[in-house]
Amino acid sequence: MEEARSKRWRGVLANERPVIRRLIAVIFSLLVISMVTAQLSFFPIGNTHVIMLLVPIALASLLLGKW
Repeated sequence: MEEARSKRWRGVLANERPVIRRLIAVIFSLLVISMVTAQLSFFPIGNTHVIMLLVPIALASLLLGKW
């Protein structure tokens, strides 16, 4: 169990305090919820639509890693 835990990637903010990591998680959660409810997650560019909802999710996973 200890070997598996040590191989987890903790993200870019691994050395930050847990309070800061939780605050960033809450901010990203609120951002995603507001993007869904306000329909800000799709941007039309020409004849296509860009899914912007994936951007905060990808940033959160890079910053926070695997909990």
